[in-house]
Amino acid sequence: MVTEAAGAVASDAELCRVLDLHRAGQWTACAVGDPYASLLCLEEEDPRAIGRRIRARGAAGGGLYQSPLGVWVVTGPSLVTAALRDEGLTLRPPGLDGPCGPLPPLERAVPLEEAFLYGERADYERLGEVDAPAEPAGTFRERLRALGPEFDLMADLARPAVTDAVAQVLGVPAGDRDRFHVLCEGAAGAADATLCPPSLGAARRLLASVAGLREMFGDRAGADADDDLARCVLAAVLGTECAANLLCETLAALLDHPRRWARLRADPGPAGDAVEEALRLAPPLRLLRLFAREEPEWAGRRIPAGGELVLADSHGGGGLADPRSAVVAPLVRRYATESIRILAEEAPSIRRRGPVLRRPRAPVTGGVLAFPVGRG
Repeated sequence: MVTEAAGAVASDAELCRVLDLHRAGQWTACAVGDPYASLLCLEEEDPRAIGRRIRARGAAGGGLYQSPLGVWVVTGPSLVTAALRDEGLTLRPPGLDGPCGPLPPLERAVPLEEAFLYGERADYERLGEVDAPAEPAGTFRERLRALGPEFDLMADLARPAVTDAVAQVLGVPAGDRDRFHVLCEGAAGAADATLCPPSLGAARRLLASVAGLREMFGDRAGADADDDLARCVLAAVLGTECAANLLCETLAALLDHPRRWARLRADPGPAGDAVEEALRLAPPLRLLRLFAREEPEWAGRRIPAGGELVLADSHGGGGLADPRSAVVAPLVRRYATESIRILAEEAPSIRRRGPVLRRPRAPVTGGVLAFPVGRG
């Protein structure tokens, strides 16, 4: 898997200029009524409502429309399925290679090739799956019992506990655990930054965290060393974020339907069903960006070689099968399932203390920033 970052922006002033120009373009498209741009920009609006607007716009074009941003937005379920299977579409942006103009593409400004987010499909298939932890929620129960009657589900429990579990799976030495926690948290916005320009501070923190993770796992020896590095970094960058978010989304959905939560409290066994429902309605990766190798035809439209397609079936009742998330899927599912089961057993009276707050500029993950809860 190629990982060299080509043409990364060096100075803060230049990086800030590039990020601001990309963001201004998204806001301009939003202002003229593009629902895809609204999904990237309108953080206070219900993403499900925006999703309905995206699907309505796409339905007029047979499940496909071109955003003012130049992106082809794929909304029809059959087209989404076809795109996921089409080997003529790649996750690797053409802008990673060769010279670029005065405004570098986002993938050159924030070079997340180092996080293994721009590989070929075959790369992710070769990597296989990161093992689920032997005790998926190993420290989750301990951390839960140590918390008071009011706490933040994400900051105090979900994120630190899942990072503990991933550290266990990856064999992070005890002396490196605190640093691993910091690096995983700093890399949390990686998937979102492939589509939405982060702020300058967030971009620098993200890139430094990815570099730190590569350094932590980069000295492993063996014939499989490169693939092992990729698995470790993807587990840290995507696995921790996806698992923590999925746990929060599952509990939020259960608390919104008290009868379902009451049934699960009485019998925590079917916790996996609740997790699967959350995966369907709020998948951990809600948008997938692909690029045309040649000139495919979609819904009667010819897409130019190098053209960008975004699969936007989020909140539509199907989710997305992202090749990158497949690497960490067993870990994510098992962790979320075991954690929900423990909450049903240990904190059956858990309740919301306020709204779920989401991380700014997180259209791909819908990243949960805070989820205040109470119990007792």
